[in-house]
Amino acid sequence: MNKQTYSLKQNGQSVNDYYTRMKGVLEELESMNELPCITTLAEDVTQFLACLNKQLAEHRLFQFLNGLDEQYQP
Repeated sequence: MNKQTYSLKQNGQSVNDYYTRMKGVLEELESMNELPCITTLAEDVTQFLACLNKQLAEHRLFQFLNGLDEQYQP
């Protein structure tokens, strides 16, 4: 499944359709990753989770931008 996210490309679709396809794949991948439930939120754990979520969002943005058609590349 992770391989599918890296190989996903716009391929002439509208940006909206491409985004919707990628979002679906990422949501499916996320549903397969079960993490343990955190019951105590210490400040360092909260900061770590915020950094982890930011890194994940940046990674997903990079994957999305990397899959756009050539006309959107700098």
